[in-house]
Amino acid sequence: MRTYNEFKASSFTRIRQAWLGLLNIVMAMGSALGTAEDAVVRGERANRFYTRAVALAAKPSVRGPSLDIVQYLLLASQYLQGTPRSSQTWTLHGLAVKGAFAIGLHSNQASQRFTALENEIRKRTWFGCILLDRVLSMTFGRPPCKLLDNMCDRDVCYRADFDLKLSRKSLYARHQLSHGPICHPPSPWQTSNSRA
Repeated sequence: MRTYNEFKASSFTRIRQAWLGLLNIVMAMGSALGTAEDAVVRGERANRFYTRAVALAAKPSVRGPSLDIVQYLLLASQYLQGTPRSSQTWTLHGLAVKGAFAIGLHSNQASQRFTALENEIRKRTWFGCILLDRVLSMTFGRPPCKLLDNMCDRDVCYRADFDLKLSRKSLYARHQLSHGPICHPPSPWQTSNSRA
């Protein structure tokens, strides 16, 4: 919203093309996943937004990576997974990861000069690179990129954040692992008469 307000204050004369590309890929994903129209209409609208996003982000991406470009590439890769052009997702993801390394998203040290909010956005974008790598590896049957784990000095979210936020379900699972099940659920092969 802050970016939009900055653009509005300048009478929309200083809009970054990469940001517009990012906005259009978000609109493409929203159009593809919406339920208001039939699938053909949604697909055509999504493809228009995607084509516009590619045109807007092409020139800035050649100039060099930026946070907008990395986010655009991640979302474009995600969008393409649900289209007949899904084979392009691996290539776009590779470009996103290279761009992420180039701007230091993997490094706590490189992120020290940013505000807490900007640092959180950069961290989440980096985790988006890791997550999409795992999804694409499963989807295409390719090995995950070990470089993403080995080169990273970021706090790993699944170790730092998620272990501290234990839900009832995970506490129940931990109890079962250490003490056995709390109750023994009936076997699906038992009849209702034999469960009593």
